[in-house]
Amino acid sequence: MLFPSGFFLTFLLPAILIGYWLAPKSFRNPLLLLASLFFYAWGEPVFVFVLLGMTIVNYGLARILDAAPQRKKWLVVYITLNILFLVAFKYANFLAGTFAALIGETASFEENWETIPLPLGISFYAFHAITYGVDVYRRTNPPQKRIDHFALYLFLFPHQIAGPIVTYQSIAAEIEDRNPEINIIVKGMYRFAIGLGKKVILSNGLILLVDACNEQQLLGGNTSTLAWIEMLAYTFYIYYDFSGYSDMAIGLGLMFGFHFPENFNRPYTARSITEFWKRWHMSLGYFMQHYLYIPLGGNRVAKGRLYFNLFLVFFLSGLWHGAAWNFIIWGMYHGAWLVIERLFLKKWLDRSGILSAIWTFLLVLSGWVFFHEANLTEALSTFKYLFSFRFEALPVMRDAFYFAALLLICTFLILLEYQRSLTALRLKWTNSESTVVACSRFAWMALLYTISYSYVAAGSYNPFIYFNF
Repeated sequence: MLFPSGFFLTFLLPAILIGYWLAPKSFRNPLLLLASLFFYAWGEPVFVFVLLGMTIVNYGLARILDAAPQRKKWLVVYITLNILFLVAFKYANFLAGTFAALIGETASFEENWETIPLPLGISFYAFHAITYGVDVYRRTNPPQKRIDHFALYLFLFPHQIAGPIVTYQSIAAEIEDRNPEINIIVKGMYRFAIGLGKKVILSNGLILLVDACNEQQLLGGNTSTLAWIEMLAYTFYIYYDFSGYSDMAIGLGLMFGFHFPENFNRPYTARSITEFWKRWHMSLGYFMQHYLYIPLGGNRVAKGRLYFNLFLVFFLSGLWHGAAWNFIIWGMYHGAWLVIERLFLKKWLDRSGILSAIWTFLLVLSGWVFFHEANLTEALSTFKYLFSFRFEALPVMRDAFYFAALLLICTFLILLEYQRSLTALRLKWTNSESTVVACSRFAWMALLYTISYSYVAAGSYNPFIYFNF
């Protein structure tokens, strides 16, 4: 189930909110757990039982890990089990297909291999389970004694399908006890409305532009003009798609008394790839740093090992995003630029002002080519048209004015985020508690929500890219 869906917005969310706030405090966690299981089972009626079984296993292993004399061995067992669980469902098809290609049996593989379905949100489930086990091992927090509270952490529906990645320690106290004030709930509603608008109005509109460009290319209209429009649209689409969903998740968390970590901070204004990864999918960056890079030695190793660790971390990041070579190449692309920046480039970028932001944006956009295209051949073809600079007038495109206006709006919003003074104004608008600002903010939230809901109710095109991961 998607947040921007008619059933969720019209029936499920109001029912959960009303039931949650009318229920006695002791009933709220069980109600949220049941709602989260229903939310997941709506799209995965079989795999919900698989994940529940894995949850029981993880709960028991974490308790053993905490008390066992050989704690490191039990940590290895815990992590290995969760990785094997992830590999079995997410990477078995990819690994089997790759092996068949290596031995020249691709045709036989495609004919006889029965594709293993991918449970929704399995990557986020595995990451949450792994961070919990590692934190128990590190004594960051004691293991949860109540299995229903542990299950609530893993299944909590706002972050269940697409993050952000929420460490147990960050919400452990709130799982036990929370009583948010009304202004926090209203802020959550405001944040949800912003995320819904990003997703439904901007992201869904931009993917239509991407699809329109693809149609023109299939008709033989490959030009630099079309390639640049497609990749610019895709660059903004994936940002508004994922950041919009993160905003909705954070907003829903606030409505129920949970404070989830921020996931995006103006990533397209970054002045280096290093800075980009401090601003893009920040919860994943935190996971990669604290649960992978630092255990590998972090910055405390020789330079050669440090560069290898950086490259390995982003290789694994690409693999996490999808079981396909294009995602792996995308991860290695970012890893290679991080190493280059460590070697010499970062010093130049730090002195280059706005030029470094333009350079970084072009690098990120080029990286999205690997992410967007299905294989390396198509990616190289896109690069050929992007950088041949054969700009030609476009054929007449249906709704061209709408698409052009949409792209200009997205560009304008990015530029607004770039200006410090306007950012300060935005923060004041978001946080101020004056009556005038509060009423204006509520009116804007209601209008944005109404427009977005109308799009959803009308059955507009509503894909979500991170459902695939």
